[in-house]
Amino acid sequence: MLTFLTGIDPAAKREYIGRRLAETVERGEDAVLIVPEQENFERDKELMLQYGARVSNRIRITSFSHFCRDYLESHQHAVKPEADETAQEVVVTEEETV
Repeated sequence: MLTFLTGIDPAAKREYIGRRLAETVERGEDAVLIVPEQENFERDKELMLQYGARVSNRIRITSFSHFCRDYLESHQHAVKPEADETAQEVVVTEEETV
């Protein structure tokens, strides 16, 4: 099941998400939480502290781009490699000098 959650109060959304993820895991199902790129580690740590290892280890926290890449790879679709930091610097530097 895919659920989109929108709202104003971040604390209420976090609590709701945590509860729903824990309920999903308690039913014996695995869960995936898609978060912005920069939030992976923080959300992982937050769920571990709140629900413990038994629940948090059954929840996969990933960004949308990584989720898409993993999905495509699992279905044998070619995926372009991501640019490493050096390649990104070259592109940015070339754009600035043009």
